[in-house]
Amino acid sequence: MSISDVSIKNPVFAWMLMFALMLFGAIGFSRMGVSLMPDVDFPVLNINLTWEGAAPEIMETEVVDQVEDVLTSVEGVREISSNSRQGSANITV
Repeated sequence: MSISDVSIKNPVFAWMLMFALMLFGAIGFSRMGVSLMPDVDFPVLNINLTWEGAAPEIMETEVVDQVEDVLTSVEGVREISSNSRQGSANITV
């Protein structure tokens, strides 16, 4: 006998089973811990800077250092890394 046969022969049983499953689902959902549904934040920020024709040393001293100084004043920043190339720089926060 399948569940559809039982439900056809005993409709009250089918309704009771459906309500019981909804009740257990509601109870389980209300008791679900906060750690199971975390608040997601994306903790990485990439900053790409370009200055055509600038040497890596100039990018580092005149652009990247100033941006890094501003970023160190932001609360909650754990790590700052930078990479300078010919005409461009990349800062990862």
